[in-house]
Amino acid sequence: MKNYRMLSVLVLSVSLISACSSSNESVVTSKKIADSSPLSSSEISTKHVSDPPTFTEPSSAEWVEYSRAVREYFYYRSQAVLHDDMELLMNRYPDLREGEIADRGINMYKNLTHHPSSDQLIHVNFDIEDRNRIGVHHAENGEIILQVHGMIEYVHKDFETSGSELLINLYLKKEGDDWTVTKTDEYLDAEYKEWVTSQN
Repeated sequence: MKNYRMLSVLVLSVSLISACSSSNESVVTSKKIADSSPLSSSEISTKHVSDPPTFTEPSSAEWVEYSRAVREYFYYRSQAVLHDDMELLMNRYPDLREGEIADRGINMYKNLTHHPSSDQLIHVNFDIEDRNRIGVHHAENGEIILQVHGMIEYVHKDFETSGSELLINLYLKKEGDDWTVTKTDEYLDAEYKEWVTSQN
């Protein structure tokens, strides 16, 4: 009887450990990405589980102000890829040199240059609202976080094209009269799939 009780306790302990382990694995700790169709809601949730900001569509005045900053960022990013020189981007946005967390898509730029086909590119197109309107979040510290769900297209020397959908959060701060990007947080493949699932 004593052995039977010990066996029961052991089985119960193993069951509890397994249940806790399964529960931990199901917790989403990373970001989430995007659906191919526009969102019907004006609010777009994002990826950080601990304190997720909520993105809303900007007012007309905000859109004019923030979209200019987004286009400027993508212009310098495109030039960096086109010329295979990431310094073109980093010189404009020096804060992006720090704080890289590659497995979370934060300030991740090493893979943008030195690509085997980079010398075959002649042009880069980008559409900052190809999939969804820009979303904006006003942080308490005065920082602005923009969620951009667009498309990047590369034109090759033979005039074939390649490209990809892009979902990225841009962190902006005011410098004088202009907004500048201080941090980027790009959604990775697994995070993108999570985001799609969350929208369905």
